[in-house]
Amino acid sequence: KDTYVELRAPLGNGLDLKLGTYTEILGYEVFEAGNNPNYTRSYGYALEPTQMTGLLATYQFCPVVTAMFGICNAWNAGVNARSFPAMAESFKTYMGMLMFTAPTNTAFLAGSTLSVGAINGFAAPLNATVTSYYVGGTVNTPVSGLKLGFAFDDLDVHGMSGESWALGGYVAYQATEKLSFNARGEYVR
Repeated sequence: KDTYVELRAPLGNGLDLKLGTYTEILGYEVFEAGNNPNYTRSYGYALEPTQMTGLLATYQFCPVVTAMFGICNAWNAGVNARSFPAMAESFKTYMGMLMFTAPTNTAFLAGSTLSVGAINGFAAPLNATVTSYYVGGTVNTPVSGLKLGFAFDDLDVHGMSGESWALGGYVAYQATEKLSFNARGEYVR
């Protein structure tokens, strides 16, 4: 599914570049089913694109702040997917994300994350320009092995009335090295 070349440019802390087909940057859950703690995927996952073909740049400003920016062929998934044929070849999809990680001096919150991002492009299946917005994170708790997560996914189909969004809450408890309990609750509109 992913085929890309990864390069590191020696700019500041190092600019990581990924060129090819790769998993998109938004979302609490991932494409690879084995990496998701729940048996099924969320409705929020269904509102996001899943695969991109293009260039993705990642820069870590410091241990707390990381930024990503990308340009790719189309919002919809598929190796080398293209925008609707009536669109000019120069019509591309743009994406960006900021990720914040709690530093080590924040007690039990250390390592907790917050991500905010968006992807804008033409979605051939919807025959419209769309913007996917995402806000999500994972919060460590004072209870050993217990983590809480949240995700807000919004799909804005330009020129169409109505709204599609999902709000998800996640609970993960690592009881032993090989036993964990996970739950997800969602509200979707």
